[in-house]
Amino acid sequence: MSTNHYQENGFTPCKVCDGRGYPLPLPPKGEPDVDCDVCSGRGYHLNRRRYVNAYAITREYGGPEEGGWWYGVAWPLGSIKAGSKRRRKKALAKLRAAHGDKASGDISSVLGGCEVWIGAEDGPAMQPGPRPHYE
Repeated sequence: MSTNHYQENGFTPCKVCDGRGYPLPLPPKGEPDVDCDVCSGRGYHLNRRRYVNAYAITREYGGPEEGGWWYGVAWPLGSIKAGSKRRRKKALAKLRAAHGDKASGDISSVLGGCEVWIGAEDGPAMQPGPRPHYE
C-alpha cells in the first residue's frame, strides 16, 4: 500500500469512505451530494490516542487559605506507544497488570490514598506541572 501526504503526516483513511470523503454508492444523479458522516467529507482522520499512560492520582495540600485547600496530582507510572486499536488493548492490559494494584485508600478522605488511572492519550505520560497557588 502506498502512502500519500495525509498518511505521511499522521492521518489514516476514514474506514467508512476509505479516504474518498463521500460514502458509496454515490447518490443518484440530481440528488444533493452527501459527505461522509464519520469524517465530514475530509476522507482522513488524524491518528490520535497513540499512547497508553498510567498515572497515580493523589491529593496534595495546597495551603491554609479559606480553611485549607487541596489539589489533585497525576504522577506518571508508565507509558506505552500504541498506535493501533489492537496494540492499545495489549498496552492497557500490560499497564493494568503492572500498576492496577497500586490504588489504595480514598483520595477524598483525610487519611489519604491513591487512585490509578490508565487510558489512551495523544502523547506520552507527562510529569505534573507546577504547584498551583491560591488567588
